[in-house]
Amino acid sequence: MQSVSADVFRKNTKSFSPNEVLTFTNVGNQQGVFVNRNRLGEIDALITTRSGTYQIDWIVQAISSAPVVIELNINRGAITRRYAESKDEIDQLIGYNNITVPAFSIIRLVNRGKRTVTVTAPASVSGTILSLLKIHRL
Repeated sequence: MQSVSADVFRKNTKSFSPNEVLTFTNVGNQQGVFVNRNRLGEIDALITTRSGTYQIDWIVQAISSAPVVIELNINRGAITRRYAESKDEIDQLIGYNNITVPAFSIIRLVNRGKRTVTVTAPASVSGTILSLLKIHRL
């Protein structure tokens, strides 16, 4: 089984403008997955090394006011979008499961809403947001 998660460290909050790709500063287990980094050294995509069916989840905790639209973007095409319309939905957006993708698929999250999304780490885990993007090969 291969699993990788991208977690935000360094700060307790990060903001992402409309149409901005969500970035991460650290990745856990990288088995079977490459990471793509932007000019700032932050991770902006996970890339599969093998084809197959993947369980893909994202969890965004304590993000800014609704409505929020976070897009799961694979190979530069939108697979699904998750909309948060209430505070309860904002506290935890949970992603899409069981997607079959070819090898070297690029997986990223994009803010598709009309406002800035601010992601805040839980107070109990200072400076981290756990499993903001996680993929697992089934």
